[in-house]
Amino acid sequence: MRLILAGITAVAVTSFLTPSVQAQRYVRRSQRATVSQTVNTTEISVRYGRPVAGGRRLFGEGGAVHHSPWTPGADASTTVEFSKDVWIDGQSLEAGSYSIWVTPDTDPWRVILSSAADVFHLPYPEGTEVLEVELVPFELEYLEVLTFSFPLVTVDETVIRFQWGTTALDIPVLVEREKEIRPARDEW
Repeated sequence: MRLILAGITAVAVTSFLTPSVQAQRYVRRSQRATVSQTVNTTEISVRYGRPVAGGRRLFGEGGAVHHSPWTPGADASTTVEFSKDVWIDGQSLEAGSYSIWVTPDTDPWRVILSSAADVFHLPYPEGTEVLEVELVPFELEYLEVLTFSFPLVTVDETVIRFQWGTTALDIPVLVEREKEIRPARDEW
């Protein structure tokens, strides 16, 4: 009887462990990340895969990014979601979720927002462009892992920054000011 119970226990434990062991075999090399920012009453969220440079040349001839347009990230397309209408570099954009694509082989880069929000990073979803702006990349201190951030935030604007290696690109975002700004403490 003890032998039978021991066998049943072993089978039960093994069946519970099997999914987690299998999941460990398939951990992504490029980890997923989300960064969010509230600007006035507008929520902005960027979801992306974070590839590691790993000593590779990233952009230009012979770089890791060898196709264009390219979604800045890995695996699934990088997406940005706006809870309310915004302006991107002066162009209006309705609230919603969009995939982000860039053309690192042009000068200046084209930044394209696509209505195909949840797609794989290849191929580029032709004919789904909602907004397109031209922005100039610039150099910053080296960053090993691709990163999105909001380095500038005011009451009605922000910058979504993409950075990988020494290359950075700022996407300016303006939101509608829906609430009055509370005066600073020294103005009371």
